[in-house]
Amino acid sequence: MNQSAGFLDVLKSRVYALGRRSSLARATIARLRRLRSAVLGQRPDFIVGELAALLAFLRDSGCVFRSCTALGSNPEPLAMAFRYDVHVRDISAGHAFLQAHRSQQVPASLFLFWDYSGLEHSYSEQFGALAAARIPPIEIGLHDSPVDAHLIQSRFGYDRGAYWAWLNSPDAMTWLATMAADNSQFEAFNDAVLQSFVFRVRATKERFGVISAVAAHGGDLRQALLPKLQALGPEAAQVGRSLFAEPWLTPERLAAAGLATCVDNYGGAASNWCQTSDRGGDIAGMVQRIQNLLRRKKAVQLLLHPFTWDGTKRNGELSQLLRASRAPFKE
Repeated sequence: MNQSAGFLDVLKSRVYALGRRSSLARATIARLRRLRSAVLGQRPDFIVGELAALLAFLRDSGCVFRSCTALGSNPEPLAMAFRYDVHVRDISAGHAFLQAHRSQQVPASLFLFWDYSGLEHSYSEQFGALAAARIPPIEIGLHDSPVDAHLIQSRFGYDRGAYWAWLNSPDAMTWLATMAADNSQFEAFNDAVLQSFVFRVRATKERFGVISAVAAHGGDLRQALLPKLQALGPEAAQVGRSLFAEPWLTPERLAAAGLATCVDNYGGAASNWCQTSDRGGDIAGMVQRIQNLLRRKKAVQLLLHPFTWDGTKRNGELSQLLRASRAPFKE
């Protein structure tokens, strides 16, 4: 078992080095992750048990459970919402989390990253099976980075590897500077992005059912531009930041697409709402953050990535970490 896991780690590191340059390599990575899950992943009953331990802890702490949209509308103290951003790698474990929420009748919000590049489209049937397995109080939404998706689909033929190579070329910086210098071109580009976003929202509703919310995806554009923003002029840097998913998803654009909200936009200095996550395997840190937020009587949106329990290395397990922390905050 250990030798198999070590071999997969080495193979993964080598394939991932090519993953941003080739769509074929990205498909290989997806297959590699399924192999890794077979070796290191947990059985569905383990995932159900871990979530049950967390739910028991939260109940004993006086928490109530809401959907992400309901929590954003009314961030009452000690209210908790579960947010799942579901990529291709998350589909398998997503079924186990869905089972746990159904069995305990606890709301959950699943945001599907299904309409981005060719890889995601090739798994549309699997995304559909996950969406079809939900029942109230479980809701679904779209996980999206509108500018990235528009560029990948309209300019690069759904080839995310080619898009990433362009983002890291001088051509992308020239494109950004041109839009910063020509406001009419910048506005026309945003109009085109909005049209494609409206189309993806409509396609999501037609394929998976009613949705009212979107969850912002970090996106390749943000990852490529962030280290370079200081080297750009102030105008180009401002344009670049405005194209990241969270600031781009304004209330006006959401309304144009027939959506009520973006679940990343609830925070603010005067808001009781906040979000924390597993950060890709930092379970011990997540437990500490949840405890601190409960002490402050916050309304918490908990972002969980199902793949964290289906192949990612974790620094602890929920059931063990919470066992000594049963209901320390209930008054």
